[in-house]
Amino acid sequence: MASGRIACLNMLLLAILAVILALIQKENNDIWWHLRTGRLLVETRVFPRSDIYSFSAAGNPWVLHEWLSQIIFYGIYAAGGEKTLALFRPVFLLTALFFVFAAALTGSKPFGKPGMQFLIFLVYMALLAVWPRIIIRPHLLSFCMITLFLFILMRNQISRDGILYLLPVLQVIWINMHGLAVLGAIMCGAFLAGGLLDLRGRRQGRAAPHEGQIPPAAAWKPLAIVTLLAVLCLFVNPSTYGIFGELQSLGKEYSAISEWRSPLEISPLHATPLLFYWLYLGMTLPLVIVSFRRMPWAHRLIYAGFLFLSLRSLRNIELFFLGTIPPVFQAAKGFLENRKPRPFNRRGQMAWGLALSALLLATGAKAAIYGMRPARGGRIERPATGVGLLRPDGAIQYILRNNLPGNMFNDYDIGGYILWHAWPRLKVAIDGRTLVYGPDLFQRFTNLDPMKLERLVKDYSIGYFILKRRTGNVNLHRHLDSTGEWPLVYFDDEALVYVNRAMAEPALLKSDEFRYLNPVLFDLPAEAGGLIFDPRFVPAYIEEGRRVLELHPADITGYEMAGYILFNAGRFDEAIDFYEKGIQIKRDYFAHFTPLAFCHHKAGNLKQAGRLYKKALRLNPRDEFARNKLEEILE
Repeated sequence: MASGRIACLNMLLLAILAVILALIQKENNDIWWHLRTGRLLVETRVFPRSDIYSFSAAGNPWVLHEWLSQIIFYGIYAAGGEKTLALFRPVFLLTALFFVFAAALTGSKPFGKPGMQFLIFLVYMALLAVWPRIIIRPHLLSFCMITLFLFILMRNQISRDGILYLLPVLQVIWINMHGLAVLGAIMCGAFLAGGLLDLRGRRQGRAAPHEGQIPPAAAWKPLAIVTLLAVLCLFVNPSTYGIFGELQSLGKEYSAISEWRSPLEISPLHATPLLFYWLYLGMTLPLVIVSFRRMPWAHRLIYAGFLFLSLRSLRNIELFFLGTIPPVFQAAKGFLENRKPRPFNRRGQMAWGLALSALLLATGAKAAIYGMRPARGGRIERPATGVGLLRPDGAIQYILRNNLPGNMFNDYDIGGYILWHAWPRLKVAIDGRTLVYGPDLFQRFTNLDPMKLERLVKDYSIGYFILKRRTGNVNLHRHLDSTGEWPLVYFDDEALVYVNRAMAEPALLKSDEFRYLNPVLFDLPAEAGGLIFDPRFVPAYIEEGRRVLELHPADITGYEMAGYILFNAGRFDEAIDFYEKGIQIKRDYFAHFTPLAFCHHKAGNLKQAGRLYKKALRLNPRDEFARNKLEEILE
């Protein structure tokens, strides 16, 4: 009974951990074009067959196979706003986990066995591996469908009832929500083929330990019918067979997208979630090999199939966890519960359960703290506040307000947000609908070589660039700044706007051009092509810095630049004032504490400088400059 209560406690702790991880706000740039499309479908009831969002791929075929998900997401957004939509992350995740447990525990007692703690541990590892992908996108609905299909198919192995006939209905719904719906028919086929292989083995006298799960030949007819219906249901969508053409086009041409790369190409030391994938694989693959004879053929095929998918692409890792935990647990169940002598006595079960409780509590606390971390330049991103982080509203409004001429070149990551807020007034160069653009156009716009910029501008009549400020193409920023043909006219904490000097209005250039300050170059060290402070231009620096503050008094950028300029001019008291004003806006903006401390250091305020260096190190322990200067003060 005690081990059962501990298992219940661990289930609760696991659910809490899942909610915390789901509520942490993450980068999700695709949600915006999904919302735009859902709104388009609801308001116009027009089903687009070709691209209408971009100027670069206008008229290209667009297979809209996620239309039902997009309507669902937009309906939630319209009913409750962005926060409500964000709260559906844990709802969808918990639904998927419920069916994982239901499938794994088919034919088992729910609590009190050592195997239950093992199942909880498997799901715990899955959460740590897949939590960055718990974002509002159609694949989140596929998580629920994959696990629901698996539950029904595994249940059918033991209790053959009418629930199996739900699968064709679910297949119709799924194929209109996400392209992964093809896995539904494949899973049905795997269980049918596996069952027939098991039946053949029994007839040949090769009875396996799972003999009780092998029904007579007649019992496979309903599954054969359901499998055939599931295959036919794949065509019950507005694009009929068009989705299969899209699936064929997925390949190495899009390897620039990190989630489409193979885990074999990335070191797990550089991606912590990937480390849990390899640990899980290293733990479960030997178990499957040892238990191979005990496993039904269907379970072997499911494990092998999802393993193959996960090795092809990072975005399939979560499918590997969700699809293989139930068969892996079924394989391990006999070893953990029926082995003599049993691997755990009663005390061992309690110790293992309590250790798992401590691990879940510690991870949940760490995840909660991580969710409140300073992120992307020190800004705090609180859980459940939204569905995406990158929001270049100011740059978009500037473009619309000034009606900039020519076509717009935009970063891949912000294309969807522009569509949500400014289409049809603005058409994008590129966005998250990768397959609409094709590999050649995708590579041309996402891996832009500055040396080929002139040809691109000429081919597409590019009149202006809108580029994200951080983690962008620094070489492109440096090239635009150095040519003199692309003056910078707008920037804030999120994005920058460069205009084509030959197309822009002279009055706009006279009033808005920044000749000396570029925040991207400002962020770089001088040896990497960053801003080199020239004392001759101090008045010009200060004038442009004041203009930034007037335009964006709530942004950090202006205060950061003003403090830097005044510090280099030897005006430490004024620099301190600007840095402190910036900190008042965002109190945990760690990038301001080190220069503020250095200003006090130079001004001789050593006690205040030491306190600020310590604060900077608490916010950013990797700040070696602050660490070295603090050691100087303490010596």
